[in-house]
Amino acid sequence: MSEKGVVIKTIKKILIVDDESVFLDSLSECLLDSDKDLCVLTAEDGVAAVKVLESEEVNLVVTDLNMPLMDGYQLASFLKRNYPNTPVMAMSAVITPETERMLGVLGISQWFEKSLNVKELVSKISMEAERNWRFLTP
Repeated sequence: MSEKGVVIKTIKKILIVDDESVFLDSLSECLLDSDKDLCVLTAEDGVAAVKVLESEEVNLVVTDLNMPLMDGYQLASFLKRNYPNTPVMAMSAVITPETERMLGVLGISQWFEKSLNVKELVSKISMEAERNWRFLTP
């Protein structure tokens, strides 16, 4: 609420990055269904994600790790250098101990396997988002 008693609606923006379009669309749709005040942006790889980040301020990035052009590790490294306050979650079909180590080096503390059903993924993303929201104000 502003000083004059006018409610300012805040928008929470999540950028989802994945080269599997069916999965990307399904996850985006479920996130939007779970929170009507959410804006879900999507990108099919890290290069497209960088373009989105250059034009939009986002509150959370959720990225697949294995993608063409720029993978999730490279995107996470880019985010760490250029957007250090933007939280990042990683997802992959398989998370190994080596994957966990590499994610830790990149400062990513939240990751999940894509084998979970979409509702479970939405729950994990929502929990992380609630811990990390930095609301955008007009």
